[in-house]
Amino acid sequence: TDGDLSHAVGGTPIAAATTVVVPPGDKQVVLAGGSGAGVVSVTARSADGEVLAEERVEVVAGRGYTVDVPRGADLLTVVPARVSITGVVVVSDDRGTAVVRLRPQVTSGLVASVRPGLP
Repeated sequence: TDGDLSHAVGGTPIAAATTVVVPPGDKQVVLAGGSGAGVVSVTARSADGEVLAEERVEVVAGRGYTVDVPRGADLLTVVPARVSITGVVVVSDDRGTAVVRLRPQVTSGLVASVRPGLP
């Protein structure tokens, strides 16, 4: 609005379930860059965990898709099946628009092991 510019870079494709917390406002999930034919399920939940909406989208390579999300949604779960896909959540209100990338969920990692050395 008012001539402000924003820049967003492409996201990382996701091939497994991921969950993202989203700010308040009007929300829309935008999906693109599918690796082939498959299905993506989008579940919107309120802050207390109540399911507000569930939508299943059949996707193919070379097409983009949008999924409208209820205004009261605070948590989105996106589950691709038989496909990897890139996605974002676009959130808008009277103050502007934000783009929240969907990222692969990290379920394991390396932890440094630091011990005192010998004198």
